[in-house]
Order: sequence, then C-alpha cells, then structure tokens
Amino acid sequence: MNAIAKFQPAEEPKNDFMAERAVIVGCLIQPDRIGECGLLADDFEGPFHRRIWSVLTGLRDEGRHPSVEAVSAFFGEEEIAPNLTPRKYIRNIVAENLVHLQLPFGDAVETVRDASQRRSMRAAADELALAATYGSRSIRDMASDAIARIDDVLASLKEGRRRAYDASGAADLAMQNLDSDEPPAPTTGLIDLDRVIGGWPVGQLSIVAGRPGAGKSAVATSCVLKAARAGFPVCFFSLEMIGEQLGARLLTDIAYSYDRPIFYEDIINRRVADDWQRERLDRAHERLRGVPLHIEEQRGLTIAEITARSRKLAARMDREGTPLKLIVVDHIGLVRASARYAGNRVRELAEITDGLASIAKELNVAVIGLCQLNRDVEKRDNKRPTESDLRESGAIEEDASVIVLLYRPAYYLEKERFDQPEAEMARREQLEATRHCIELNVSKNRNGHPKNVDAFIDIGANALRDADFGNGRKPRGY
Repeated sequence: MNAIAKFQPAEEPKNDFMAERAVIVGCLIQPDRIGECGLLADDFEGPFHRRIWSVLTGLRDEGRHPSVEAVSAFFGEEEIAPNLTPRKYIRNIVAENLVHLQLPFGDAVETVRDASQRRSMRAAADELALAATYGSRSIRDMASDAIARIDDVLASLKEGRRRAYDASGAADLAMQNLDSDEPPAPTTGLIDLDRVIGGWPVGQLSIVAGRPGAGKSAVATSCVLKAARAGFPVCFFSLEMIGEQLGARLLTDIAYSYDRPIFYEDIINRRVADDWQRERLDRAHERLRGVPLHIEEQRGLTIAEITARSRKLAARMDREGTPLKLIVVDHIGLVRASARYAGNRVRELAEITDGLASIAKELNVAVIGLCQLNRDVEKRDNKRPTESDLRESGAIEEDASVIVLLYRPAYYLEKERFDQPEAEMARREQLEATRHCIELNVSKNRNGHPKNVDAFIDIGANALRDADFGNGRKPRGY
C-alpha cells in the first residue's frame, strides 16, 4: 500500500433528524425556548430545518408569535418533496411529537448541539487532511485555520466544575470559608478597596473599566503586582502591551519614590542616565525575581485559547504546589470572538464575558477583565462613568460580580485649555490639586455594597497607592 493513500473524507453518519424535529416542535409550542436553547440555524443538519429555525428566530426577533400558522405562511405552498408542502410537514411533525413524545426537549437540544459540533470537527479534520495531502499551503497557515475551526467548536461549549448540594451543604461551605485560615481572595493591593470588595472574588469575574488614558492598565498592573508579591500567583494576558512596556511599568512601580519618580516612558525610550535612577531600577529588578507573575503576550487570542492556556498553567502550578489564584485579561475588547456570532458584537461580547466567568468558576480563581468605556461619557459635563457607559454593557453587567469604574480628573483637565487667563489659572490649580487622584467607583458588588474608593496614582510611574499615601507625611516608596 502507498505511504500516502488517496484521501477519503470521513463518511457522514446517517441522521433521522428526530432530535431536530423535537427542538422545532418544542419551540413552536413554547416560543420562549427559542432564545433559551442558544441554537443557530447552522446547528441543524436538515436543510429545511435550517430554514424553519431561521424563520422562528426571525419572528421572535420581530416580536411576533412564532406559531405553526405564522411559520407555514412564510413558506407559502412550495413543495419540499413530492406532495409535501411546508404546512403539511410542520403539522405532521407537531402531531408526531405530541402523540409519541419521542424525546425530551432538553435532551433534543443537546443532541442537536452535539451533532453540530461533531460535524464541525469532522469538517475541520477533513479539510486539514486534504490540505496536508495535496495542498501547497504552509504548515503555519494550515494549522492556524484548523485551530480557528476548533476554536469555534470550543467556544460553543461551557465547561465548569459541577457542584450540587442542599441548603445544609451550602451552609457548610459558608462556615468552612468563615473558619478558614487562608486569605479569602487575592488582595487588590489597596487597603481601602479590599475593605469594600474583600479582594478580587474567587470563582467570579471582576471588570475594571475606563476611557483610554484613564488608568486601566496602570491600575491592573499595579494591583496584580501587589497580589503576586503577597503570594497570590497571577497569570496576565497582555493583548495590548508588549513585554518591554509591561516590564517598564512593573519596574517603575516597585522603584517608585514620590520625590523622584522614574517614568516608564523613560525606560522604554532609553532616557535613564541618572546613576541613582539606574541603581533603583536594578534593585527593583532583583525584587521582581521569583515573583509569581506569569505573562502571556499575544494579540488576538480567542476565549478558547485563553481558556486552554489558563488550564495548562493552572495544572502545572498545582503540580508545583503554588496554585494559580488570579487571571487578568488586558483587555476584553481585543479578545478575538469566534465565528459563531460573527457580526453581532453584543453576542460576541457575551460569549467572551461568559467564557471568562466560566474560567473563574472552573479553575476556582479570580478573573479580572479590563474594558473600555464608550464615548458617551465624553459628551456629558460630569465625566464620572456609569455602568451604561460600558460598551455592549448588558452581558458585562450580567456576568461580572464586581465592576470598578475609573475616573481620573487630571485626564480631562490636561486636555483642556482656556483663552481667559482667570479660567486657565483655575484649570491649572485644579489640575495640580488632582494630579494624583483617581476614583475607583465600585458600581456593582455582588458580595457587598457599592462604594466609591479614592486612591493615589502617579500615572507616569504606574504607581497606585491608598488615598492617604503622602497625606501629612513625606511619602515613601514601597
């Protein structure tokens, strides 16, 4: 036999479409199930079933009742087979399922979804085998396409630690947590913020949001550095900053001195010529050795790739006896969505935030997602953000246990200029008074009360401290 036999695609298994018919009938009888089951038209293998599902979801989206008559009327009197009109076919499958109750609805949905995922896997495998055998494409391109196809399948799956218990069991867990000697959650690095949210909540998603330049990356990197140095191992997915930028921020944060700060842009642009500054940076570099902060730097990661890498790192750290405690994604707007909801940004973002919340629950870690606010905040006189300023905010508000909205007055004052001398003088005085102020508005706190937390920030040095840093005394680096 030849080493390379002629490629034969895998034979498609026969499908009697019983599960697909059960799903369609279940949704015709109870239209609320259409959105709950989360299926797409492409999940159905039967060509006419795909058309029926498109009509059902279309009627639902238009606010119309997707009844048998409404769906049948859409197709008219065309024949889908000899002497079989759409109206007759739909009535037949409704009667068949009502009489025989062939398959419970939930089981039918899972059967359709599983069959769709398996078809996608077979198609990806067949295409990869065909390209590898006969194609002239590079290995990199073939592998990338295969990964993308598999990512689409993984993105449609929801995995997590299943935990079932009664009321007494839930109370037992709460009492065990109360009596535990272990820190309940990774510290935020700010005493005042820890008092409000109790540290980044384990098994839950937290969102830190702000306008570009408001300090999201500064807050995130400073907080996770403090958490890692406090003994909480961290994985930081940097989808925006490259390693040199992130490293410069970490160095200037540790080396921070209020009187003589070192700015991270000076490190990046090689402008550190002062011996004192270089000595402080060398000491900061030494203090970073052994800090359990793992950095994954790559733009355009999918939620499936983030999940896979997180699982792998968590497994390795468990074997080493230093369990992963905190995952950070900077930022969720740069996470590449799967093709499942292509073009529907709201559903794409819902897939991403649900994926991050699922990672938190599955791995029993805290997850922080950075998020940009939309431009509506710029149109208001009061620039303090609200949850409605979150881009495609519905999914974020639903999936996140904690939402922290950032407001830095100096960000706006630095951009303003006034022609009138009095107004310009007032602006400069206000800028000087608020240069190191940042508000962390905990607008959602599933484990406590919402509250506004004031903090100190030196944005150029990436230094975040509690609000009383420097008040009434000479500030010190930490």
